[in-house]
Amino acid sequence: MECSDLSRNNEHLVTDLRYGKAHSRQFREEPKPGDLIEISRIGYSHWALYVGAGYVIHLAPPGENSEAGTPTGLGVVKRELLVVVLENCSYEVNNHLDHLYKPRPIKEVLRSAEEMVGKEKEDSVLSRNSEHFVNDLRYGQSHSRQFREDPKPGDLIEIFRFFNSHWALYVGDGYVIHLAPSGENSEAGAPTGLGVVKRELFLDVVGKCFYKVHNHLDHLYKPRPIKEMLSSGKEVVGKEMEDSDLSRNCEHFVTELRYGKARSRQFREEPKPGDLIEISRIGSSHWALYVGDGYVIHLAPPVS
Repeated sequence: MECSDLSRNNEHLVTDLRYGKAHSRQFREEPKPGDLIEISRIGYSHWALYVGAGYVIHLAPPGENSEAGTPTGLGVVKRELLVVVLENCSYEVNNHLDHLYKPRPIKEVLRSAEEMVGKEKEDSVLSRNSEHFVNDLRYGQSHSRQFREDPKPGDLIEIFRFFNSHWALYVGDGYVIHLAPSGENSEAGAPTGLGVVKRELFLDVVGKCFYKVHNHLDHLYKPRPIKEMLSSGKEVVGKEMEDSDLSRNCEHFVTELRYGKARSRQFREEPKPGDLIEISRIGSSHWALYVGDGYVIHLAPPVS
């Protein structure tokens, strides 16, 4: 069968098997002029404004502008076809600040966007300027979700890294306690597979990745008193613990500190025969149908 991330045929296959209808979430909502488009790329999101007829206006990253002779760090505002900007990545319509700000009239949004085409603007993944740019067009407010919530002591921090999320507990004064991956512990002589609990500056742990405050189990468990969380975290700093992406031990570590229970979202539900399995991969999701006894049926990508 034909397979590509853009056509989402692996998702079509399993939805056809389960429901008798080949559907995909990727294009479940047709954008309307003025909508914000969030494009999922490796380790970050790129943002664009839909202007109609299949076109978007967006702040293209500096690396895409060498033909224009653009200086390093400067992006160029471009009007391009959405399918070209996607580059086989998935997207969603995400007018994510509509609950905070009233969108400007559509004609004003589109006129302002067209006036910006061809102009240079500073751009970097860290500063989230592509998101600031489209928010300013839609709302007249240049905001980003990345740092919209300042952490408080006891908060869980989810840090988005390649292939996985890393978790930390914010303890105040700009510091977090977390289970540092085994590869970061060579100076401590930690054996392979063992991580070390560290108290480090929040910004050093985040690096150039995105993060959010994510107390994701508050609806299930009552958080422990803040003093108990911080005391428990302080007591284990410097200790070695088994760590792996598969076992999600960095998440287990911080959920145990906050709730007294080591929990992970990754394996929270055992699949049953007939269930659809969404597997998050770089820039896309891969889909499979669980058939029991540990097996799935799926449309495997072509071998390169």
